[in-house]
This record gives sequence, structure tokens and C-alpha cells, in this order.
Amino acid sequence: MFQSAAEPTDAEADLRIIRLVLLTVSAAVALTLGATMAVRAFYLPVSECLVTKASVDTIELRMDYGGVVRALGCEGVRVKRDDWGEIVREVYQWRGAAWPFGRLQGEFYTQPGGAPLVLHKTEVHWLDIVWSKAGLPEVAGRLDGATLPP
Repeated sequence: MFQSAAEPTDAEADLRIIRLVLLTVSAAVALTLGATMAVRAFYLPVSECLVTKASVDTIELRMDYGGVVRALGCEGVRVKRDDWGEIVREVYQWRGAAWPFGRLQGEFYTQPGGAPLVLHKTEVHWLDIVWSKAGLPEVAGRLDGATLPP
């Protein structure tokens, strides 16, 4: 009928179970996110340099490949090439200086007559987690889709 102070009540036991479940679920989510980020970073292109977000922002559509290389500071990794006769499409990727991942992908096309490769589409996937002085993560990122010319 009477409980001693050392024995937990039913409500306290329920709270312990809820805390244990929440801790287990939180740990599972954190491990899943960490594994996903590690795998995603593994599949990033191994470009000659790490491009910065500032250099990515200077790129404009309809720049030739040489202009993009000058803006970023290194050659990209060609991941795809399609040859349709007079028109050729080449897709290049650069690894970003971001953790856990940053990637720029550009689609370049030649014009009929053998003109140089010209940028017609970009995809930027950028997530940069930086730890603040207070020990809390600050997320600065951009996960946007395709940018098409007007």
C-alpha cells in the first residue's frame, strides 16, 4: 500500500522507458544521417582542386569551358559525353570545399561548326556544416536544382 522513497513510481518507470526509446531512436537517426553523408561524400568527383562557394557563384551560363576553369581554378572531371553529330554534350563535375559535401555539375554543349564547349546548365549541391564557438553546428548550404538559361 505504501511505497518507499527508493522504489520508482509507475510514472517514473514510464518516463525512463520513454527516455530510453527516444535515445535509441535519436541514435539510430544520427547514425543513419552520418552514414548517408559519408557515402555521399565518397561518391563526389575527385577534381584537381576544391572549389569554393564564392568561385561557384561567379559562374554564368553561356560561359565557355575555359572561362569556367579559370573561374574555378581547375579542370573538372568529365562524367558523361554524348555525341549527336554536330552537337556534343559533356557533363563535368567539381568537388566543393564544404563538409560533408559540395558539388558543382555543369553541362556544356558545342555549337554546330565546332565552336568551344559552352555552359548551358548547372546543378549545385552544397551543404557546409561549421561548428560555432559555442559548439553548436551552423548549417550554410544550398541544395538547388537546375539553373536554365533564359
